[in-house]
Amino acid sequence: MLVRKSDAQVLGMLDARATDHGLNIGYVLAREHWGQGHVPEAVRGLAEIALSRPTVFRIEATCDVENHPSARVLEKSGFVREGRLARYTVHPNLSPEPRDCWMYARLR
Repeated sequence: MLVRKSDAQVLGMLDARATDHGLNIGYVLAREHWGQGHVPEAVRGLAEIALSRPTVFRIEATCDVENHPSARVLEKSGFVREGRLARYTVHPNLSPEPRDCWMYARLR
């Protein structure tokens, strides 16, 4: 969970799933907290801690090609866009069909 230190309010969540030599991450944030810098700070912190471990070489994340704020979060967090994944993920709130996503990564 993403929790604000000052009052322990839950703002959203940050998830990390292990891969062979890294992590795949995802995040959500309550709309009322958008644009306040919470997610870039959390993603940057997680990436720095994870990449300091000897077995972690790559942290990756995807976002819908139309989700410009999420792409900006990843870029602010030091991630680099690697490419477009065609019809990659179903976002039920947007469409019942798989949608294109950007692949981002941060490497050691």
